[in-house]
Amino acid sequence: PWLVWVAIPVAIGGLVLVLGVGNDTGSLSWVGIAFSVGAALSYAYYSLHSESLMRVRSPVSVLGIGLAFGAVALGIALPWWSFPWSVLSVVATTAPVSAPTYLYVLFVVIVGTVVPFAMFLAGVRRVRADGATVTAMLEPIIAGAIAWSLLGQVLSPLQVIGGLGVLAAVTLAQLSRARFEAKA
Repeated sequence: PWLVWVAIPVAIGGLVLVLGVGNDTGSLSWVGIAFSVGAALSYAYYSLHSESLMRVRSPVSVLGIGLAFGAVALGIALPWWSFPWSVLSVVATTAPVSAPTYLYVLFVVIVGTVVPFAMFLAGVRRVRADGATVTAMLEPIIAGAIAWSLLGQVLSPLQVIGGLGVLAAVTLAQLSRARFEAKA
């Protein structure tokens, strides 16, 4: 539906405001921008391809394939022998709860990667790739709300406006898709 094409740039613009892109342009690097664009393209490919893959494979195998490709790409970009392992031990010693470093790593892998991608694939199966991808734009908004409410971080007025823009865009996209599918 044409309203989805309107909602996408509104959502991206809202994310730009929420994330504060451009507030400190002196720290942006072309290499970082190139990697960001590459990550966005990879995510878009995975999102669209996962929908067709799940027609012939289980969501668990699609998740495994995606994680395997991610592990290989990460292994090429940052080989395990050059990974800054000492940083992990610093995080583990400064965390509010005392636990072995591997438990923190396991927590991040499971809660920060496996669970979100499994939920995303469940969304792809239910509302297709375009609907799940637009809805996934809520992630930074929810993270900002949690940081504001639980951690006391302050959101600027522009960040709040951007968050409202993303919410409006996601709502618009989902409603327009529902109307389009009801007509079909």
